Amino acid sequence: MIMQIFLLGDSLSRGIMFDKEKGRFSLLRESFCNLMRPKLKTEVVNISGLGRTLDAACDALEQQLLVSKPQAVAIELGGNDCDYNWAEVAEEPHAAHECKTSFARFEQGIRELVARLRREDILSVLINLPPIDADRYFRFICRDDPKMEKGILSFIGSITHIYWWHERFSSVIGKIADEMGAHFIDIRRAFLYQEDYREFICDDGIHPNASGHKLIAECINDFVAKHYSYMLIPGNA
Repeated sequence: MIMQIFLLGDSLSRGIMFDKEKGRFSLLRESFCNLMRPKLKTEVVNISGLGRTLDAACDALEQQLLVSKPQAVAIELGGNDCDYNWAEVAEEPHAAHECKTSFARFEQGIRELVARLRREDILSVLINLPPIDADRYFRFICRDDPKMEKGILSFIGSITHIYWWHERFSSVIGKIADEMGAHFIDIRRAFLYQEDYREFICDDGIHPNASGHKLIAECINDFVAKHYSYMLIPGNA
């Protein structure tokens, strides 16, 4: 029986969203993690963090495993790994730039993480990424600076490339889950099934808003009801 779950992720899992009125990031009280907690009989320990990449998340997990051993770890990563230092890209658009974690390293690292947890008899649940709004994200990173817009476009070729690059990292998560027999929660599909998924994304183009977190919570609730219904408090299936 699953009594404790670690949620290992980045700002999305932490519940960070962009507040347009305040012009800054803030912590959403009704994050998908907090929305799920009252529905579950099991304890959820959120060890996610702002800006976390795969390597930083693995370090955080190792520290937490010294404190307690869960029965399962839900993993949501990739959004920061595929990101670039856009200021450096804009400054030297024709130079060679690497994202924070190469695609090959990200795929290898997720595989190693699932294998490492399996050796400890810990269940892995992989969660892919919600889609981004590439146009809003591009405006957000450029901050209405024509020089940045020109430099970044010179490097990426088109704004559409941002969406594709982000999707590539998201897609490999499902591929790994399928090949390694890990559980997989496809939250991306839940967004894309909406009439306009952009309504569920913050003005920064990448973080889910409050409605987006409700959508993720519903998706996770459906997964738990299907595979681990005993974990749900009666009335939440």
